[in-house]
Amino acid sequence: MSRSRPVIFGTGLLALDLLIPPSDSSPTQAFAGGTCGNVLTILGFLGWDAYPISRLNGDRASQLVRRDLELWGINLRYSEQSPSAPTPIIVQKIRERPSGERVHSFSCNCPYCGSWLPSFRPIRNDSANKLISEWTVPDVFFFDRVSPGILTLASEAEKSGSLIVFEPSAKAEPRHFDEALRVSHIVKYSSQRFPQTFDALGKSENVVVEIQTRGTEGFQFRVRNVNEYRSWQHRPAISVGKALDTAGSGDWFTAGLIAELGRSLNNKSLPTRKDIDRSLRTASAYAAWNCLFEGPRGGMYHVHKRQFLAQTTRLIEGQMKREPRQLQDTSILDPLPACPACAA
Repeated sequence: MSRSRPVIFGTGLLALDLLIPPSDSSPTQAFAGGTCGNVLTILGFLGWDAYPISRLNGDRASQLVRRDLELWGINLRYSEQSPSAPTPIIVQKIRERPSGERVHSFSCNCPYCGSWLPSFRPIRNDSANKLISEWTVPDVFFFDRVSPGILTLASEAEKSGSLIVFEPSAKAEPRHFDEALRVSHIVKYSSQRFPQTFDALGKSENVVVEIQTRGTEGFQFRVRNVNEYRSWQHRPAISVGKALDTAGSGDWFTAGLIAELGRSLNNKSLPTRKDIDRSLRTASAYAAWNCLFEGPRGGMYHVHKRQFLAQTTRLIEGQMKREPRQLQDTSILDPLPACPACAA
């Protein structure tokens, strides 16, 4: 594994997103998604070596996921852990209200036949231990779900010097959740899923930064070693005017935070106030920029990395004015349903 670029391993929700646009004349499109899938793919777009750890089993959904991930240079070396499992599928619909406001909804039912779609299944502990014997320790380890196998990976990565980023997106057993906090350095979560703050800094001496995002209200954060930021601090969201779609903005925030803060923070050094301010401005700009496009990662199919960096810099400076963009046809367009029941 080359160290010419930063390396991130991630495990958690890697899914197939079936995105149904508001226009009936537009086809359903298939993309790699899920919190973990989006964060790693965005970092791949930004120039990182990203390795998802999952249980893709070769089904139709996993083929579509692999094709999208390969488009962005994601390394799939650890993506087929045993025993394999059906790929999670999430149906996402964009609806436009009479007022012009757009609403993004999520479903776990097939839009064609109504059947329940496959859901997330974590890596097993025996597979985690086998993988540890083979891997080269990453710079960053990211996880968004909690299980014994995932905690085994996170704990080993933390002991080996990786920066550990935990973004819980679902409730877990208290003992597993406490263990996740114990090994993590950055904990970030959404008020939509967790209205009450965790007090992660109080529960774990390992946690350095705790962030709660609050949608259009911005976000609040605390930092252990920066005196001015030891109590909760609030920052407003960056406005882009009319948002085309807000789905995935939290994933862009996380990727931006990792890309920036990962330069200065690991379990051996602590960030300065300047590091924190720069990283949070960048993360907020990434989240805002994403609202100009349809889909959780729609902007990646419209602009190159250089354009993206220039545009987010202008957002930070308050100078960017841009019309929202709808999804264009891409090489991963696929009109065939990936639902196992439909394919049977």
